[in-house]
Amino acid sequence: MPEADIVPPHLHLPEIRHHVPSTNGSVAMAYDWGGDGPPLVFAHATGLHSHVWLPTVLTLRDRYHCYAVDVRAQGEATVQTNTPFNWGGVADDFCVSLDALGLIGHGDLHAVGHSQGGYAVVESARRNPGTFRSVFVYEPVIFAPPTGAEVGVSTENQLGILARKRRDVFASRQAALDNFRGKGPFAPIDEDVLRCYVHWGFHDLPDGTVSLACRPEHEAALFDQSFTTLFNELAGIDCQVTAAVGEFTNDNFLTSVPQVVDRLPNADLVKLPGRTHFGVFEGVVEMAELIHTSLSSAPS
Repeated sequence: MPEADIVPPHLHLPEIRHHVPSTNGSVAMAYDWGGDGPPLVFAHATGLHSHVWLPTVLTLRDRYHCYAVDVRAQGEATVQTNTPFNWGGVADDFCVSLDALGLIGHGDLHAVGHSQGGYAVVESARRNPGTFRSVFVYEPVIFAPPTGAEVGVSTENQLGILARKRRDVFASRQAALDNFRGKGPFAPIDEDVLRCYVHWGFHDLPDGTVSLACRPEHEAALFDQSFTTLFNELAGIDCQVTAAVGEFTNDNFLTSVPQVVDRLPNADLVKLPGRTHFGVFEGVVEMAELIHTSLSSAPS
C-alpha cells in the first residue's frame, strides 16, 4: 500500500523543475513556484533542501515570484561518485541555476538564504554584480579565516563528525517524522516545515524503506569544507544585505554575523530573541513578514 502523504495539501504547490548541469559533474535542481511580483530565490542550509521553504513561499508568493535551488548532494541535486566537495561548488550550483532561470543580471532579484544558503546567496551576489537588489540571510556560514594562535589548530569539524553518525534509513516517512519531531534542532520549528523536510528529504528504497536524500557522508564532507575566503571579499557586494542572528544560536554565529555586517558596504544586522540556528523556521509567518520588510526596504 502506498505511504500516506505527510504534507498538507495546501503545501503541494505547482512547480516547474529544471535540471541544471554544474561543475564536477554535479546537477543542481531549480524550482519555479510562481507568484506575483519581483523574483525571489531561496537557498537552503546544509543537509536540507528547497522544499523546507514552502511554508514561507506560501506566505510570500502573493508579493514575489518564488524560486529555489537544491545544490549538490542535497534534495534532488545529484553528484558523481568521488565528486570533490567544497563550498565553491555549492556556489557554482546556485549561480548556474540562476542563469538557467534567466535571473543573472536581472537587477531586481531578491534572495533569502539560511546557513549554507546564506553563503551561497552572498557569494553569488559577489560573483554577479548588478543581479541582486536585496538579500536576507539568516546566520550565513561566512567566517573569518583563522589567524595567529588559531593557525595550525585542528580543524576537525564537530558537525561533520555528528553527520557521519546520522541515522539515514527509516521504515517510512511517517517513522522518520515521528523520530525527528521534538528532537534536537527540529524541536522548535513549525510542524509544516518539518513535514516538508521529511516528505522531500527522503528517497524511496526498493525494499519499501526510505533513506536521507543527503547522504550522511555527503553532509559531513560539506561541513568539513565550510570555511571559505568570502569573509575577506565582502566589500565587493553591491546590493543591500540584511543579516539575522538568533539569540540561542552557537557562539560562532553570535560572533561572525556582526562581523560580516561590519564588512559589507550596505548591510543591517537583526538580532532575533528566542530563536535558534533554525530560527528562520520558528514561526514562519512572522519570519516571512520580517523577510518582506527587509527585502522591500532596498532602494529601487
